Amino acid sequence: MRSAGLLIALLVAATVLVDLVVLSIVVSGTPAAWPHPATVFFFSLAFSQANLLAVWAGLGGRMVVLRYVVWILGVALWSKLVALTVNPTTEAFSTTIWAVILLAQGITIIGLLMIARQSGIGLAVQQALPEPPSATGVSPVPLDTHGQDARATQPLQFSLWQMFGWMTALAVALGLLRYVVHYEVLPLAYSFWMETLILCVGNVLVALAALWAGLGTRRPGVRILVLCLAIVAATAAAAVWEPGVADPRRVYSMLFCFQALWLVGSLLVIRIAGYRLAQTKRFSQQSRGTPSEPGPTGGQS
Repeated sequence: MRSAGLLIALLVAATVLVDLVVLSIVVSGTPAAWPHPATVFFFSLAFSQANLLAVWAGLGGRMVVLRYVVWILGVALWSKLVALTVNPTTEAFSTTIWAVILLAQGITIIGLLMIARQSGIGLAVQQALPEPPSATGVSPVPLDTHGQDARATQPLQFSLWQMFGWMTALAVALGLLRYVVHYEVLPLAYSFWMETLILCVGNVLVALAALWAGLGTRRPGVRILVLCLAIVAATAAAAVWEPGVADPRRVYSMLFCFQALWLVGSLLVIRIAGYRLAQTKRFSQQSRGTPSEPGPTGGQS
């Protein structure tokens, strides 16, 4: 998997380079306040990259502590970076808003992906090309589920590391909530929280649809269609609940389209590295042969 590691390292380097270029444009002399296109793209980078870290935290197979630490540091870095570059006069307020949004959607993504893993859906590594079909016509699928035996995981049974991850995410969320309530950092208006909720739901919807589109194994046309519908639904909901923005449909369509393009592009690189979103239990059974299928020798296994 040395080439896979190289591809992911190049993806990280390209991500940092693009972030620096966009950041330099946003902080230049050109007016870049919301909803300037450069700022919209900058915001989409923050949403998509924070969500990509949440996907890694939820689907990764090893280095559990490192994954959650990197995700939390990514949320903190993007929250501070956006506040310093776009809203420097209200830095504390903007940092808290962004931290709340990025943490809320990240915890939602991680929770949904952990539930999906318990149902047998996970990230599988394609170690080699499929072998030629045997006499039975069954092609073994050489996939590795990050060293985790799918037979050892029963429905609704969480490992110690998964419980640790849930406790870490919950502790961060409760700590932030206590800070917000105690110091009254955020407004308590109903409209503010509704706009925040709709934006978070839209970001999560686009992120999960992009994950399926980029790493799914079947029905590519359906996957792309679902992604497009997710963008349309998120744009429509956000435009209705934030009418104060000039031409909200155009602004939010750009925001969600930029997110989808960045996420799918990054996930395609991960796909080239050999990763797939698959039913790991089914692949594990297929690689060793199910009792109902003939064995390699033509008899019953």
